[in-house]
Amino acid sequence: MQKKGLVWKGQFWCGLAYLLLTILVPLFTLEHDSYTFISAAIVAVVGTVILLPYYGYAYQKVILTAFVWKLIFGFQVFNYVISLVLGLGYLYLILSLTDFLQILLFAIVPIVIFVGLLIAPYRYAFKSDDLWNGSLDLSVGSN
Repeated sequence: MQKKGLVWKGQFWCGLAYLLLTILVPLFTLEHDSYTFISAAIVAVVGTVILLPYYGYAYQKVILTAFVWKLIFGFQVFNYVISLVLGLGYLYLILSLTDFLQILLFAIVPIVIFVGLLIAPYRYAFKSDDLWNGSLDLSVGSN
């Protein structure tokens, strides 16, 4: 087993654990109303869709089409950019951070994290032509 493949598999399994915690913790800690269950269902569906390219890339599995994952990758980038802009705006307004270096510091960490999180979906959607064309050897023992 290649060391590089372990990194992507680890990223998938960490993401899956995080997704399960994100779904289950509110169900067991918050008041149980219809909003809690609807919220958990939405998180489960969206989280699963976002997590699938990590699985596909880590285990070299074809799931849907490259075009679909390119669209979802675009959605992920859009989502991360909006989250970053809103988060920084919130920090600027609430904490009154006027020093540019402080705001920049708060921006660099999420950007590094977001870029790291987007590597596997990017490679799955745009750089896995051998997988999408069916020319990858998926026989037993080739992992």
